[in-house]
Formats: sequence, C-alpha cells, structure tokens
Amino acid sequence: MEMNKDEAERCLELGRKFLRDGSYAKAIKFLDKSLKLYPLPGVEALKARAESEWERSTGSTSRNGGGSNSANADGGAGQLPRRRAPGGGGEGGGGGSKAGQNGRSYSEEQVVACRTIIQSKKKGHYEVLSVSRTATDDQIKKSYRKLALKFHPDKNAAPQADEAFKAISTAFQVLSDPDKRRSYDQFGDDDGTEGMGGQAHPFRHADVSPEEIFNMFFGVNGGGRPANFRVYRSHHDQRNPFFRYQQQQQHRQGQAQPPLGALPQVLQLLPVLLLLFLSLFSFPQESERAFSLHRTDRHPLQRSTSMEHILPNIPYFVGQSFGRDYARDRRRLFQVEREVQQSYLYDLQRQCEGQKQNKVRRVQAARRLFNAEERAKRMAEADALPLEACRLFQEATRLL
Repeated sequence: MEMNKDEAERCLELGRKFLRDGSYAKAIKFLDKSLKLYPLPGVEALKARAESEWERSTGSTSRNGGGSNSANADGGAGQLPRRRAPGGGGEGGGGGSKAGQNGRSYSEEQVVACRTIIQSKKKGHYEVLSVSRTATDDQIKKSYRKLALKFHPDKNAAPQADEAFKAISTAFQVLSDPDKRRSYDQFGDDDGTEGMGGQAHPFRHADVSPEEIFNMFFGVNGGGRPANFRVYRSHHDQRNPFFRYQQQQQHRQGQAQPPLGALPQVLQLLPVLLLLFLSLFSFPQESERAFSLHRTDRHPLQRSTSMEHILPNIPYFVGQSFGRDYARDRRRLFQVEREVQQSYLYDLQRQCEGQKQNKVRRVQAARRLFNAEERAKRMAEADALPLEACRLFQEATRLL
C-alpha cells in the first residue's frame, strides 16, 4: 500500500506539472492513474479542473479554426477526441459535437462520461451505479433508470457508450438480485453472469443481454419505449437472435391485433402470481392459526410444547378456546405443536442468517479501514459478535 502511495504521489506531481504547462490530456491521464494507485486528497478536484480546462481549450481552439499547441503536444493515447460540427466533414472542423460512424453526433461530455463509467468497473458494481454498499433496492433501481437512459446506445452515440451501457447493466443485474448481491458482497466480483440457482429472478439468467434487462426494467417487451426515446439499431443488434425474434413478434402483433397494453406485463407476472396463490392454500395465515409465537390479541394465553417427539418447552401463545378445541384431542394437539416446532426452527434459521450477514458486513467494513490499529480493533469486534440464534438452531436440530 505504501509503495502504491509513493507512486501515486509521483503521478500527482506529474499531473500538476502538465496542468501548469497546459498539457491537459496528459494531466488527466496521470491524475487518473494517481487515483487508481492510492486515494490521495485533492486529486479528484485537480482532475476535474484539468478536464474543465481541457474542455475550455478545445472549445476555443475549435472556434478559432485551429488546434492549440498544447493539445497537439499531448497526442497519443492520452489525448481525448476533438470536437467538430455535426455536418463538418474535416477533421479539424469546429463545433460542440462529433459525428460517429453511423452519422449520429455526440458531445465530448458523453465521451468523458462513458470513459468514467468504464474506469469505475475496476472499483466494483457499486461504483458503476454511484451508490453506496448500503443502498436500498429503490436507490439501485433509481440509479439504473437514470444511467440506462443516459448511456443506452440508442440515446448516446459516443464510441464507448455500448461498453458503458453493458457495465451499467451488469452492475444492476448483480445488485438487484439479493442472492447475487450477497455473494458479491462476500466473495467479490463474479461478473454478474453466473446463475445462483433457486427461484427465478427477472435478471438472473446468464444469457440475459443488457438490452433485454433494459426492456424488462422499463416494461417495453411489448414494443413500447420510454418517452422521447428514438431507436437507432446497430449491425450487432440486427444479428442478435433475441432482437430478430422480438421484431418478428411485434410485426405479427401489429398486423393481427391492436396493441395489447399491459397484457404482456401481466403474463410475465403469472409465475409469481401462481406461487402466491399456492402459498395461500399451502400455509395457513396467522389469523387462521391456532397459535402464535408472539402474544397477540387473538392469542393471549401462553403455553409450551410438551408432546412426545416434539422439542420440549418451546413457548407459544393460543386463544381462549384452545383448551376446548385442541387440548383434549391429543392428535390435534400434536399437529399444532408440530407446526409450532416448524415455525420456531424457521424463525431461528432466519435470525441466524441475519446475524451471519451482519457479521460479514462488519468484517468487510473493518477491512476497508486504512488505519491498521483501528482496522484490527474493528475486526476483533466483528469476530466477537455472538451468533446466538445459530447456536440455538444447532442445539435444537441435534435434539430432533
């Protein structure tokens, strides 16, 4: 870490030198390298200043009809593309945008934004979406909505927009799935492409493309698009089997019948609705149960399990009529206490998982601390956290 810090300071000094000399592209290059090596204070501000100066210099030289000496001196891979007017055919034409291979124009701001997204991939999915590691699902969806509309190749014609859009989609695919996000937080990047098994998730399948994620998120599988969204298709899109199938389906639907409105979205929800329907009939609701693990208005009387082959002394609560309806019928009482045992074990297992996840988060937070003494202290505190629910669950399962 200290070796990286020394190299980062060297890059910072070079960045300052090039900034003073007016070689803004080189300044941006070395300041960006410094940030990657070690988070020195003030580097972000210097980089922003260098990018601002570069924008100002390229804009003024384009209006004057010529390139600045400093920009020409920078050259190489570190130099950012110069602007030209949408209709300008010459390499040195002036203006605020540049035309891509398909004739669509893009701004230098879009180029810089795409580059920033691509560079942030090295720091992780949270950095790509510009959210914290504690971000809620709503915050992650809100960030994806904003970035997806901004960097979608149909809206952004910059050369690296497609790569930036894929990075945004991959980050959302991982962080929007609780299982993938939990695995990513614990073990690092799995590129968000491997399925996690279990129940289906809208964005879990390994073959889901960024375009499909976009369509599913915005609910446009039936052919719609977000407002003010003009569609441009690349040659790559035309070769995509999913794109061809979607076009054929939309063409058939347009000829055979009027728009279906929300019907495609309802059909997508059918598996979820079916599971919900089955769960309603498979498991009794709390209001229909003869017991509760917690005292309620309907279940004010406390009892403990006592039947043979059932874990003893599990506390539960029943209603006023329980003694009349169940206590005198040992078969029915056994069924109730078996449900009590199942609910008790499930509750312990859920609490155990929550305690484990909390411990993992505390350990990860401690590892990110720069101060070695503080890091060791926080690590020790995290390791000492008791997993009481896990202990009780293990003891209970041993008795079964």
